[in-house]
Amino acid sequence: MTLVKGCDDPPSVPHSNVTWSSSDVNSTANYSCHVGYELQGASQLVCNINSSWISNSATSHRPPACSSKYVTAMAAATSRRNI
Repeated sequence: MTLVKGCDDPPSVPHSNVTWSSSDVNSTANYSCHVGYELQGASQLVCNINSSWISNSATSHRPPACSSKYVTAMAAATSRRNI
């Protein structure tokens, strides 16, 4: 019988809160950003059988990150001007 090891604590992300109930395989970690920041990438990670937290999101496989709303807005405006 093979013992399946869970994950370590989910990765910390600057300017965010992370909640999870366990680190067992198939458990989830949910991320939310502090006021003034917005989420870039996945909002949820899943502990996989390889003991790694991964994104199963259909829309983003990037790990979660929280960016300043002001910086994100400035980057979007700059990219629109360069088109």
